[in-house]
Amino acid sequence: MDDAAHADFIERAASVVANHGKRVVGWQEAARGHLPEGSLIQYWIDFVPIEDAADTDGARAEADGGPRDNAAPGNEPRQDAPEGDRDASAPTPSSQLESSDALSQEAQEFLAVNFLKSRTDVQRAARQGVRVILSPTSHCYLDQPHGDASLNAAQEERRSTLGLPHYRPVTLEAFADWDPAQMTTPAQSQIAGVEAALWCETAVTAEDRMLLLLPRLGVIANAAWRAENDTWADLAERVGAQAPLWSRLGLTWYRADTVRWADAV
Repeated sequence: MDDAAHADFIERAASVVANHGKRVVGWQEAARGHLPEGSLIQYWIDFVPIEDAADTDGARAEADGGPRDNAAPGNEPRQDAPEGDRDASAPTPSSQLESSDALSQEAQEFLAVNFLKSRTDVQRAARQGVRVILSPTSHCYLDQPHGDASLNAAQEERRSTLGLPHYRPVTLEAFADWDPAQMTTPAQSQIAGVEAALWCETAVTAEDRMLLLLPRLGVIANAAWRAENDTWADLAERVGAQAPLWSRLGLTWYRADTVRWADAV
């Protein structure tokens, strides 16, 4: 689908939602079309995982966009935009990607084109007065493998099967070490909130999902509302104190060895 067709689809779909009295919420790519007042986009592309594909002539040519005369407002090709008009959070080579070898060349090129176009999504949203939900992959995607070992032998044995293998493992401390208030793009006034995302390709059972959710979900929530003087040591203690409550609720969680769990004996 070329840029003009994509913009037209976004606008028609958004109109259907708005006509039913609902608010439009779309992934950041939706900003490439015209969105109704009060819409939200969800920012997720904070990396370019496939450097080689992004450098291919075909990827760059397609990322430059379709015919300018057919581009909808806010969907004009922007790869030639001045540096000052580009998204300061534009994707850079991913530090968390482990491998793209499992992806076909076609898939790599498709992703490369989309990631190149994403560089100005937030700016396009700002020009339309659209606010942003922060869900950056590196900080809010819960399908990344665990970087901490588990104190539970059965969990530790399953650790390599949880999370997409394309990502490098991420520790709880790394999830905690994020301050949305320090982001310069989008502007703080444009941020509507923070949302974590869990994709379930490797989550076969309900227990798998819980092992990817907890305690990470609480750690990300803390990052969204963190105090300036908050430290990982303090947070780890507060996370560990949740163990008795989670046990009473019958919840399963990943017992990272970087946390002193209050129910440990």
